[in-house]
Amino acid sequence: MKNFFLITTLIGFAFANCEYKIQKLQEELEYAKKYNNHNRIKGLENAINNIQYKCSNVNKSQNLDYIELKNQKKEKIKELEKQLDELKNNKKNMNKMEYKNKKKELKNQIKQIKSEYKN
Repeated sequence: MKNFFLITTLIGFAFANCEYKIQKLQEELEYAKKYNNHNRIKGLENAINNIQYKCSNVNKSQNLDYIELKNQKKEKIKELEKQLDELKNNKKNMNKMEYKNKKKELKNQIKQIKSEYKN
């Protein structure tokens, strides 16, 4: 009987954690839409969909979900770093302010993902 209560409590926490993550991502999505940041919007929508999918499959091990999310974040960082390299290569073809803004945006996205990665 104790195991039953423990399992139901853990499942409850898993759902609460999912809702919290989705809520935070939706707040970020609103900001991205406000500032018309298309790449960020796309990434946040994918993240929300992934969390909703994973939370609907509570039978999966949370450890496996963590590993999968960690791998997705690593891939996203690689993708952003590649975009940053491409931006540096196209620096001559861009306005100085445009270049600085895009570079700052990419670095902030990388920084944010790395901070989430640590959590």
